[in-house]
Amino acid sequence: MEPVTTGLIYAAAMAAIATARPKWEPNRGNERQYVLRPADISPLSDFGIADAAVYPVSAAQFPSGVDRIVSELNGYGKFGGDWNGEGALAPTAESVKEAIDFIRAFPAGLALPSPTISVGGEIGFYWSSAAGYVDLQIESLGHASLYIRNRKTGQDRFDDDIDWRTVGRQWYQEKLSILQDPLQIAA
Repeated sequence: MEPVTTGLIYAAAMAAIATARPKWEPNRGNERQYVLRPADISPLSDFGIADAAVYPVSAAQFPSGVDRIVSELNGYGKFGGDWNGEGALAPTAESVKEAIDFIRAFPAGLALPSPTISVGGEIGFYWSSAAGYVDLQIESLGHASLYIRNRKTGQDRFDDDIDWRTVGRQWYQEKLSILQDPLQIAA
């Protein structure tokens, strides 16, 4: 092989591969963290060494996906009655807490849902793709209802009285698998 081709193949093999959310995600709260800013790197002329400045930052400056969802859910908690101008009910403090508990307990490494609120003040989460739609409505005391629609076949499924505190990662993988297009997976 030519040196250029070998170099390209080697570079492609060493390139970082994009992955789903890691199986771990540290929850650091407001713990102080540090960031290295490339703009602050200046070469030391005598030695050809880069000198970098390190600055403390708070975790709030780089929120995780879960933190962003929790922030949105806390925003729902501030809604008053008629928040949409058409008579919508405000969510209860208990329903906001239950939704936050759900998202914090959601298995890492799976696609995070988008939060939603209904005009009845009920909080839920949904996942959507070209292949399917999954809607999980938080009920109370660790229970939820689940609606699944396969967009390819038009089939619907509804499960009620699900104890989300006891279902495991495999249950979520099974339910969310509807979002994957089998033709794309096979390709």
